[in-house]
Amino acid sequence: MNKEDITRLAQEAGFVGMDGDHGALRRFAALVASAEREVIAQMIEDAPALMEFAQNDQGGCLMCGFTPKLAANSIRARGQA
Repeated sequence: MNKEDITRLAQEAGFVGMDGDHGALRRFAALVASAEREVIAQMIEDAPALMEFAQNDQGGCLMCGFTPKLAANSIRARGQA
């Protein structure tokens, strides 16, 4: 999310006077987004394993190459961009 997204969401939530720089609100939004990313990444990592015959050598899908660990790392990396 960018500053405009956070401001728009804050206004939709009922915060008023969102014209200036509201660093605390933006930091709070970043913390919430980070926590959500971590929950999603953890859900992917904790998903049941594929049947052994369908797994590649990294525990991912033999057919498509999807690897839960790589997917979770990609989600976590979004917060570092």
